Amino acid sequence: MSCGCLSKRRGDKHPNWRRGFTVTPDGYREIPIPGCTGPHRYKSEHRAIMEKILGRELASWEIVHHINQDKLDNRPENLQVLSRSEHAALHAALSAGGVV
Repeated sequence: MSCGCLSKRRGDKHPNWRRGFTVTPDGYREIPIPGCTGPHRYKSEHRAIMEKILGRELASWEIVHHINQDKLDNRPENLQVLSRSEHAALHAALSAGGVV
């Protein structure tokens, strides 16, 4: 049982600190949103990177595709913005063994 001192530690001072990001069960890296204290304090890193590159927020229908299919490889040259239908068609072609 804790004396309560851990609840006062935040960020890198907390013993459960994991370098400031989490990895979702789906395998995507999420980073904290600065200044946010609500229930949704994290954002997908690949979406945040693409928003910074584009200089705007992504629409809900825009998908950030990982070209090499490595969900943790968030280098800008590995990311591509597609619509939901374009993304579905791309993955359908890939799973059918087609070259895209």
